[in-house]
Amino acid sequence: MARPTIQNYLEIFLDDNIISAIDFTKNYSFEIQNEVQSMQWHNYQVTILVQISWMRNPNPNLDDEDSKTIMRYHFYLFDDKTHDNAFVQHCLLFALARHGEGWV
Repeated sequence: MARPTIQNYLEIFLDDNIISAIDFTKNYSFEIQNEVQSMQWHNYQVTILVQISWMRNPNPNLDDEDSKTIMRYHFYLFDDKTHDNAFVQHCLLFALARHGEGWV
């Protein structure tokens, strides 16, 4: 039996539901172009959390099948090197609060 895909869920999810796909990328390193040799041992890092969310469009175009859903990308950058559940929870609560504002 085939596993369900995001597309399968988009066809059946309810009006008050949100579908989220999350990718937690740890420690993205910035490299300085033409860095001096002493900078080779020091680099700046950030934690990146990528979230893609889908929700029902409250005002779809009836002539356009693709307008039934709204897709939003959320990118969270964090310069603390602690990778914990609190960071992810904070980001998801922030996205949920923005959902209540209509994702402006």
